[in-house]
Amino acid sequence: MGKLKWLGFLVVAVGIMVLGSGFSNASAVEIGKNNDKKTEEFELQFDMTMEDVQEKKYVKENGEEVTVTIEPVETVEEPGLEHSQPSGNGLISPLATHYFPYGTTTYKVSAFTPYLGMSYYIKVYVPSGNISGSKITSAYDANYWIIGGYLSGIGLTRSDKLANYSADAIWMGGLGASNVYLKASLSNNVITTSNRM
Repeated sequence: MGKLKWLGFLVVAVGIMVLGSGFSNASAVEIGKNNDKKTEEFELQFDMTMEDVQEKKYVKENGEEVTVTIEPVETVEEPGLEHSQPSGNGLISPLATHYFPYGTTTYKVSAFTPYLGMSYYIKVYVPSGNISGSKITSAYDANYWIIGGYLSGIGLTRSDKLANYSADAIWMGGLGASNVYLKASLSNNVITTSNRM
């Protein structure tokens, strides 16, 4: 019985050492070093005059496919709420009718790979008569999923022409860390997304 306890203790001790050393390699100090994982930035343009979901795919140098989507979302304005609520039973309505190019339209901006997905909503206001005065009035409901790691330092920021959802991806098992983001910049009636995943 004593040998069995000793063997159990040894297995637990070795397990702690293996897992402990793996996680220490992905410490916050090393985030800026981009350990062994090359990250690339890609830009894609989406025409807001189209009343459909727009989806574009590209393949990174390492062979991973990235899908970026912009979709108009029908919303209902309710007084007293900070953001509009999706119409109809609380469900988001892709392919919904929206009145563009003038007024306020809500879009869902999203990008995903096989191991990471990021999305958020933006409201875009386009004044009648001068589309160069268009602006992003809010960015909200940031969401993500990740396989084999976790995100830290998550933030969603907005200015009149740019929304930026960024975080530090920490990969499990000491595989490193990298900065990931999904940006949407606005120029007239075109949303340009840039991402690093």
